[in-house]
Amino acid sequence: MPGPPIVDDDKKNLRKAMQVISCADDDLMKKPVIVVGAGRSGMNFLGDAIAQHPRLAVAHEPRLIWKSGNDRVSDALRPHHARPEVIADIRARFASVVRLAGKERYIDVTPGNSVRLGFVDKVFPDCQFVHFIRDGVDNVLSMRRFYGVVARSFRSNTPKLRDSFIARRAKEMRLKQVPYMAMETFRHLAPHWLLPYIGPPVVGVRLPAMSAMRKEMDLLDVCFLQWRSSVEWACQFGRSLPPGR
Repeated sequence: MPGPPIVDDDKKNLRKAMQVISCADDDLMKKPVIVVGAGRSGMNFLGDAIAQHPRLAVAHEPRLIWKSGNDRVSDALRPHHARPEVIADIRARFASVVRLAGKERYIDVTPGNSVRLGFVDKVFPDCQFVHFIRDGVDNVLSMRRFYGVVARSFRSNTPKLRDSFIARRAKEMRLKQVPYMAMETFRHLAPHWLLPYIGPPVVGVRLPAMSAMRKEMDLLDVCFLQWRSSVEWACQFGRSLPPGR
């Protein structure tokens, strides 16, 4: 029996890759899939599963891209934060993710999007949302363990991403974001005696007044508020969407 037509498959793959490279940004950003949920809810697992599709490119928690132009604000961005230049920058950078992957459609997995869906909807008005909800007790306890792993280091608690945390943030970061990330890095690495003065490190969804919460509240309470805000805000926005979104 003749062997598989490897050469023909290579030609098809090359032709497809060239078509993707030549696509305009807006073509690559049609109907992206936005996976939302509280941190430690299993979103990366779900995103990996969806991304097995040959047409779909996934990005894991590209937090700094979403904060483009709004670094001094919490993750709870509102539609008015989606200024024209912000929308253009975010869409262009995610189009590059799809183009580099040689695929056709974008999937985003970012916990912070759970508390800014109005903003996300303005950036991608034709996107489709997937809301992933994990049992609250398991989720909150996992978040508390996550603080223990990540908050005092640069290690990720997601095995697939464990060795790429710094590299991922470096690729996302713009020059104007360096001061913002420098302070965050300092909190991760500072000795314990200095934390009462500069504030403890924060991981996961950055809610308004998050630094004050970390100083004054028990860590378990902070994790609960992160989980509850992520779930409730996403559910509330989801109920306002028309069918098919």
